[in-house]
Amino acid sequence: MKFINKKIILLMSVFLLSLSLYAKAKNIMYVAVNSASLKVKASKFAKESAILEYGTAAIVIDEKGDWYFICDSNDETKKGWIPSSALSKKKVLASSSTTADANEIALAGKGFSSSIESTYAKEFNVDYSDVDYVESQSVSDKELQSFIVEGQLNSGEDNE
Repeated sequence: MKFINKKIILLMSVFLLSLSLYAKAKNIMYVAVNSASLKVKASKFAKESAILEYGTAAIVIDEKGDWYFICDSNDETKKGWIPSSALSKKKVLASSSTTADANEIALAGKGFSSSIESTYAKEFNVDYSDVDYVESQSVSDKELQSFIVEGQLNSGEDNE
């Protein structure tokens, strides 16, 4: 009788563990931006809690509008809020496993390859240097928040 009880307990434990893992797998998403800043609140200007890199698998824990509360699937201490636009349900290649350089990835984002861009530029006398320059620029959260405040713009979020 004890042997049967132990088998039932073991079987139930395996079932519950499997169910837990299945539930986790259903909530897996992948970081689809170069570097994702996780926030302590669902706000662009909230304090940063962690950074996840491109391709990192994340477990979705909660949802609030266009924000997800996630944790790194390999390190549950890395958790926070992230805009849903920074995540993908499809598994993305980790940047270390690709042979594309940054310029090729930028071109692919425009729907071009370097040969297509070159042909198009010659045929229609188009110069992409201004587009490339704008794409190379970045603005920190602090600079963005300062711009919004100085310009008396409504950010649509609570400024902190």
